[in-house]
Amino acid sequence: MFGDKIFEKAAGKIEDVINLVAEEHSKETESLRVTDHLDKLKDKFRTNITEKVMETAAEKYGTDISKFARRDLERKINNDANNMLNRAVGDLRIKQATLQADMEEALDTATKEEAIEIKQAFEEKKKQVVEKFKDNVSKSVEEIVRTAGEDAVRRVETDKKKG
Repeated sequence: MFGDKIFEKAAGKIEDVINLVAEEHSKETESLRVTDHLDKLKDKFRTNITEKVMETAAEKYGTDISKFARRDLERKINNDANNMLNRAVGDLRIKQATLQADMEEALDTATKEEAIEIKQAFEEKKKQVVEKFKDNVSKSVEEIVRTAGEDAVRRVETDKKKG
């Protein structure tokens, strides 16, 4: 019911913003720009994932899902997404800062020829870190969509039993 159908439609739009966040972290930029991109990513998530999950729940359950349950589910999805995104970006920042420090330490004692090799090796490591970030966010989005669908079903069934 949920999951793939919703995620496939939104994945491309969210992937663009994930790439922007990752690119900003790859460069040495001010954190304000990264925060702006993170906010855009959260907005994209809200419009492309949360709204789609809520539309699907409304189509499937109609009046069986109360307004309170809808608001509660929407709030939970957005909170889960915000927590996941903040954690993922924080991990990305830490890993990139660690790589940068390791590279600078290695360059301190390197010759010019070694420095070129060291920089190339660390650029490759940075790319791997960014790819892992993108992969982790994509997997987390899939998990959030899956659990949101389960939460919607559970909430409707609970409301039916109470009513």
